[in-house]
Amino acid sequence: MNEDGHSQTKPSEEAQDATPHDEVPASQVEQAFVPDVAKVEEEDVYVDIEDASGARFLKIPALGWFVFFGVLICILAIVFLKVFQSPSLVEETLELRMEILANKKEAEKEDQKVEDQQSTRRLLEQVTLCVKGYFSADQIEQKLSYVRQPGRVRRLIEKYYQDHPMEPGEFMQFEKYSALDIEKVPFVYAKVRLQDGESHDVLLEQMGDGSFRLDWESHVHYQPITWDEFVRQRPAEPMVMRVAIKPDSFYAYEFRDNQKYDCYQLKARNSSEYIFGYVVKGSELSIQLRQFFMRVRRVTELKAEPMILQLRFPQDGASKNCVYIDRLMAPRWVFVHESEAQYGADAK
Repeated sequence: MNEDGHSQTKPSEEAQDATPHDEVPASQVEQAFVPDVAKVEEEDVYVDIEDASGARFLKIPALGWFVFFGVLICILAIVFLKVFQSPSLVEETLELRMEILANKKEAEKEDQKVEDQQSTRRLLEQVTLCVKGYFSADQIEQKLSYVRQPGRVRRLIEKYYQDHPMEPGEFMQFEKYSALDIEKVPFVYAKVRLQDGESHDVLLEQMGDGSFRLDWESHVHYQPITWDEFVRQRPAEPMVMRVAIKPDSFYAYEFRDNQKYDCYQLKARNSSEYIFGYVVKGSELSIQLRQFFMRVRRVTELKAEPMILQLRFPQDGASKNCVYIDRLMAPRWVFVHESEAQYGADAK
């Protein structure tokens, strides 16, 4: 260091010359080169770091040290946050994520609820349109335009209204309704109240275009002959009848052998008359009926269930109220598929 506080720059030749020099006279020292520090720019200032051997110098710009330490601090800060992050901050982050997810699910539920309400409203509009038209019809042709399978039931409707007056009614409201899936076919059950106070249970099938058609046969409880006539006439030929059926234990006359037969009580809507039907144990029909009532017992108490059965009285039978059950036509009061719908002796 000289008197001005500056380090004296060593020539490169001196750094390379490892031999000792003779003592320099004072006169030469006075004439030594003194640099003009005013002309030294900032980027020309170097920090000399002498290595362990003392023979070399590492020259690094002063500005580079600041960059180096800045990057190092950033790396350490990142490592600290990753390794030593506060547990409370983690919990708060998780809670925030869970809250966002819960809000998203709630919003999706609300959207689905609105969509379901709109779908139900459109469905009810179509059901109402069919029900209003059906009950207000006062001609067979008008009524046929609102019933399902009109080509098949036309003959039945024409026969039925020869003995029963067609009485139009004005729709008032639905007392209840529910969607049903019967053998993969969409239906709607509805309890309809008319302006005159009468209530009607109806079943409607949804068509491919979204409209509905009412099942006329189950609504009027169609029978080839009335139930009372069937019991009184005791026909020996097979007849397809809509009945309410439940297991029973009445064994008498031709059917006294309870080891041979299963017994069921049979009734019809709007009639007090009941009879007993019998099925040979172990037969396919016996298994069908047993399995049906086993399923029913799992979900509800045992009661009479609607079915369409093929029945016949024994030829010259001793009993007046015992019949053979020959076939299960449908486990309900509606024929889902048109090919199943048969009445009388043609039901093979």
